[in-house]
Amino acid sequence: MKKLRVLCLDIEGGYGGSSRSLFESVKAISERQDNVEIEVWCKKKGPIQERYARLNVKTEVHPLLPKITSVERPSRNLFQYLMFGCDTIRAGEFLRRLEKAAQSFDIIHLNHESLHHLAKWLGKRTRAGISMHIRTQPPVSLFSRLQAKRVDACVDRLVYITENEQRHWSNLNPEIKQGTVIYNIVRPPENLSPLPSIRDGFLRVCCVSNYSWMRGLDRLVEIAVELKRQNNPSVRFTVAGNMSLSNSLPGLLGEISRKGGDLSDYAKAMGVEAYFDFPGHIPDPEQILRNSHILIKPTREANPWGRDILEALQYGRPAISFGTYDKFIETGKTGFLFEDFDAKELADLLTGLQNDEQRLSSLSRTAATRIEKLCNSEKQGRKLLEVWKELAAGKCVR
Repeated sequence: MKKLRVLCLDIEGGYGGSSRSLFESVKAISERQDNVEIEVWCKKKGPIQERYARLNVKTEVHPLLPKITSVERPSRNLFQYLMFGCDTIRAGEFLRRLEKAAQSFDIIHLNHESLHHLAKWLGKRTRAGISMHIRTQPPVSLFSRLQAKRVDACVDRLVYITENEQRHWSNLNPEIKQGTVIYNIVRPPENLSPLPSIRDGFLRVCCVSNYSWMRGLDRLVEIAVELKRQNNPSVRFTVAGNMSLSNSLPGLLGEISRKGGDLSDYAKAMGVEAYFDFPGHIPDPEQILRNSHILIKPTREANPWGRDILEALQYGRPAISFGTYDKFIETGKTGFLFEDFDAKELADLLTGLQNDEQRLSSLSRTAATRIEKLCNSEKQGRKLLEVWKELAAGKCVR
């Protein structure tokens, strides 16, 4: 039986959720020993290459792998396309290497929709089937609609991480392929550590994300301000990631950024620095999860299903976020889901949890059980492998 050969192109290197999610899929498929050979090319060098090596999966690092995705502001899109053109010119040697290598693979899997231009380029140069993971919901705009049309025209099979991405991209382009919804894999830890005790200590709330306005991490400072106003000093936020601010941010955030400051400086300016720990980027976020009672994702995008949430639930840490999709976070069962942000409401919730360890423990047990059911490695890995096998068999052709 001919071995199925798959080349995965990863825009990260283990520093982000899409990279870790791809790794878990590759690991699940490799464990099946199903006559599949997978190779992964990453844009960035990072911890993921060592993890692939332990699976005997070959990796390469190609910093010039070109990518682009649509953003909110038209002027920013135009600037991005200008930079993308320059990046593509610089990527000449990489593209020649890719074109040659592609001839020996049955499937080329693009791990992010920001590789849509590369999908078009590959479609003209290889007979390999092209699959793509759809992981985000770009803003509704002309650029996003054009991106969705290109994805539909140049990719044979689409894999959506939830029904939300599938619905969003169908709104961008009603003719886009329906594809397959495959939830990201997270594996239950071998030894699920209990929640830390709160007695005579702090309620520890974690957030694992780089700063951006849409991710809403500045909202944590608003919650801390309310906790201080309520004279509750016993909540601690651990915020792991890059806390750099952009100059375009509104108000005090923008002022601090223009002086070279970051989110920790914003917390200090608001008088609540004592409520925060900012450890920077953490290669293993599970270290933070094990030492926390609950995770919060203060998103302005109403997307309560990112990898940070899945990994928190995996470790039995309930989650707080914003939106209406409750497959993962369900209020009172696996965490708390809000439609709108209200700093006082959040402060009151944290104070209540601080005094109710029994409720936290119940949420913890349900969270771990739900994620084990929905994000099972054997089940979700098999689904992705079936997509690739169907594509290789010619059931889906450009």
